[in-house]
Amino acid sequence: MRYNTGNPVEPNGSADPRDLFDNAENLDLAVNGDALTWVDRTGKTRKSFAGMDADFKSFLISSGYEFIGDYDLDGPLTITRPNQVFTKDGEYWRSGPSLDLPYTTVNNWTSDQPKFVSVGDAVLRQALAAPGGAHLVGYSGGQTVLDRLDEIASVVGGQAVGMSQTGVGAVYETALTDYRRRIYPEQFGAVGDGIADDTLALQRALDRGVGQVVTLRPGAIYGISAALQIDSGTTLVAYGAQIKRLAFIDNMIRNKSNGTVGGWSANTNITLLGGHWRSDDAFGQQLTVIGFSHCTNIKIQGVTVTHNGLWHHIELNGVRDGWVENCTFNGGYAQNAATNEAVQIDANIDGSQWPWFGPADSTACYNVHIVNNVFNGNGSCIGTHSGAATARHQNLYIEGNTFVKPLYVSIHAMGWSAVKISNNRFEGGYWGIYHEYNDAGITNDWLIEGNTFYAQGDSDWAPGGDGRAMVIDGNASYFLRNFRIVNNFVGGITLAGKSRHGITVNYAHQGVIAGNTVDGVNRTGIYVYGGDRINVNNNMLINCNLEAASGAVAGIVLGNTGAVDTNRLTVVGNTTETLYMTGTQRSVVRQNQITTASGLTQAGTNNIANVGNNLIDTTFT
Repeated sequence: MRYNTGNPVEPNGSADPRDLFDNAENLDLAVNGDALTWVDRTGKTRKSFAGMDADFKSFLISSGYEFIGDYDLDGPLTITRPNQVFTKDGEYWRSGPSLDLPYTTVNNWTSDQPKFVSVGDAVLRQALAAPGGAHLVGYSGGQTVLDRLDEIASVVGGQAVGMSQTGVGAVYETALTDYRRRIYPEQFGAVGDGIADDTLALQRALDRGVGQVVTLRPGAIYGISAALQIDSGTTLVAYGAQIKRLAFIDNMIRNKSNGTVGGWSANTNITLLGGHWRSDDAFGQQLTVIGFSHCTNIKIQGVTVTHNGLWHHIELNGVRDGWVENCTFNGGYAQNAATNEAVQIDANIDGSQWPWFGPADSTACYNVHIVNNVFNGNGSCIGTHSGAATARHQNLYIEGNTFVKPLYVSIHAMGWSAVKISNNRFEGGYWGIYHEYNDAGITNDWLIEGNTFYAQGDSDWAPGGDGRAMVIDGNASYFLRNFRIVNNFVGGITLAGKSRHGITVNYAHQGVIAGNTVDGVNRTGIYVYGGDRINVNNNMLINCNLEAASGAVAGIVLGNTGAVDTNRLTVVGNTTETLYMTGTQRSVVRQNQITTASGLTQAGTNNIANVGNNLIDTTFT
């Protein structure tokens, strides 16, 4: 692609980056192309290195020298006249005075070399003195090919070499300097047509670009047949490019580690910007497209991942200070696997969670931001499905995302503490948010705020019939403590045979459920049981129990029909059609508006309950 801006060269060269891009491509043609000439950005035809080489050989012939080939590439060579020359390792040689001609080389330089005399310097001096000598390799004595490249770049146009930023202290630099600073896989042989295997070229570019920026060409499709590895300090810019899996591989890119450094110290400061990563399920389902383990400061921005099956689109395994932002994740629904999280938060507990390198030291994730992404048709969207008491993920921020119809759950938390889930939109899926207890023990400090949940239950997940916006689950030993569920909207949990409850909080302690609106659920709007010290205040619940089920079903349900284990609830200021309480103790239920006659039900055992001053239909009681 050429921009061909037409910007003038004089008097100081163009500072337009588009001209710099054109000059870089022109320089590649001049140095590496097979054509004898090339056209610069001003429309002038210039000699390429191939053309210079051809001119040089013609010069040898016109000057009395006859070039007969290269010793290694064309040998054995037959020398019949003293003016015949050949090349060996870039040097020119002719027959020595004692060599009887004709002579045929034996392709053994140790044996042949004493019979010949180097004439490279003589040939070079004659060539430089001839008309057109400035177009030949070696413009002046002692210079290297790279020195000459700087001069060629200056001939190409001052915009490439005589270039600087504006402002005090700006310095000029050559096109070659800038060319080397900008690293592209095409410099290492990448084709980018979606058919050729570009794995080696991409890896060489990443290895050359350690600590720098590696840029993929917009519009290119790079095929890979093995996982790429990216080292510390490296940025991969892939806006407009695609990376396509060409074979069955279980990973497309991961950090480069020797497997011995644990904690968050194996790699630091790696950034992926843009790019469409295509997993192409035809090569097998097991794949983690992008993975980082034992790392600090990982940024993944503007990436698109599609067509992934089992495993994950992105895995953060033992990562500190991670960002996944403005990305799009498509696919995974059809594989019918709840453990197929698009973004997995994980720790390498026993080696099975991260199969590519060690150590398995249970390093958890810390300070991870998953912000402003779109998840569409995944198995699950964000989550963890394995845990241990030694792997507690903390300081997780999930904000501003859109979740569209996952198979199982949008957010699946296991062993998460210090969590903020805010301003997301949840559409469809079996469940919206699922806090699952396990032997990771007690989790702490959750805020679920300002989210919108709609149409949970809209899924083909096999169990069916139990779609919910939120499920905060625990038991008597392992539970969530210190939580706030505030100012969320829940609606449309109304699919027949698929949807059930709005917000369910089981065996959680020391929390607040306040300011939420629930409009339209088949069964219960807010369901709390098995917990301790929970305030349920100022919530609005309408159109609950649309299935008109009997028993412990209402706008708000407190407690369970089992043992008395729901304690110290404070339920104040809510508006609901019905409120049902059973199996509670030391609870206060006051100043609520219950909009249907006989809408307050106290069933079973409710010990030391303070229930009163509620407006039930038209009567305070």
